[in-house]
Amino acid sequence: MGIATRRWSSTTTAGPLVWAAAGNDEATLHRFFDELGPQRAAAITHITADMAPWIAHVVAARAPDAVRCADPFHVVAWATDALDIERRRAWNAAAGRRRADPRTGRHAIAAGDARTIKRARYALWKNPARLTPRQRGQLDWIAKTDPRLWRAYLLEEGLCYVFPSKATTASKPSTTGSGGPDAADSRPSSNSNARSSPTEPPSRPR
Repeated sequence: MGIATRRWSSTTTAGPLVWAAAGNDEATLHRFFDELGPQRAAAITHITADMAPWIAHVVAARAPDAVRCADPFHVVAWATDALDIERRRAWNAAAGRRRADPRTGRHAIAAGDARTIKRARYALWKNPARLTPRQRGQLDWIAKTDPRLWRAYLLEEGLCYVFPSKATTASKPSTTGSGGPDAADSRPSSNSNARSSPTEPPSRPR
């Protein structure tokens, strides 16, 4: 069984939705187990979810024999966030970065390597099958000039292959994703306010 603490979508689960309710807390999840009943709860062998402590507390109390697993969506989302931290590290260290004007608070337009790294954000986030020629060129540039960032990208992509799903042709998840030119092809947020939705084991959107 999967517990999704976000808006349910048929592209983010491997099976049918079995229950949903407004709320994102222990009380809501306890309501699900109340309706499920102790006999059916005892039959659950595995539960996938994010690593929120409140989920662990409820599962330990209501389905103590079930094995709790980090769901693929969040595993890849965390890797995606780590990749973006590494991208920001590379941007901060790159030549051409322009600091904020202390009088206005505005950043001057980046130049050189800093601008290239900044513009490569969506290339790093995007499903490789949907990259444009320009974005492929941006990744080639990173591979040649920043081995550390390139390694982070390969590690994140490796997890995407470990956790394939029916949604892998779309986008990859992130807990910090935001809109932009390629937002439709990059990672949706896994940290939005949504409904708690116990489902069959979830697949990972990409």
